[in-house]
Amino acid sequence: MATIEQPTTGTVALHSQHDARLRAWCAILLGALLLQVLLGAANVSWLDVPGAGDSTSEPSPSSLLATHAWLGTAIVIGAIVVLVLAIRSHDRTWIVIAVTGLVGVAVALASGDLFVRSHGELETASMAMACGAVLALAAYTVGISRRRSS
Repeated sequence: MATIEQPTTGTVALHSQHDARLRAWCAILLGALLLQVLLGAANVSWLDVPGAGDSTSEPSPSSLLATHAWLGTAIVIGAIVVLVLAIRSHDRTWIVIAVTGLVGVAVALASGDLFVRSHGELETASMAMACGAVLALAAYTVGISRRRSS
């Protein structure tokens, strides 16, 4: 007859610590993604992307686009940190949340790059960027609200 092992106090504390760390990172990413969406909207409203034939001029205002790109890079790094922490926690639910968030971030990043490279003319890339951001927002929201069942 098989016995069921009860988690020890140390194991429960370790899982609780992993959950708290992962929820904190999800909260940071959620805030960063919301700011990123606002920066994206500002870029759409105020950024003047040069046309395909104009290779000498840069997008204006370039500081707005640079801030958007910098924050996007930080979000990618944060999403990777969440995935590493989730893998280290050995919790399948956290791993699914982290992979889903990272996929959303990657879709948004790739779509944003495609949008800029098309000089703003590929509108489906803008929509894909928004969909990727929404997927990541949803994943990290689930992460924040997640409570481990003992």
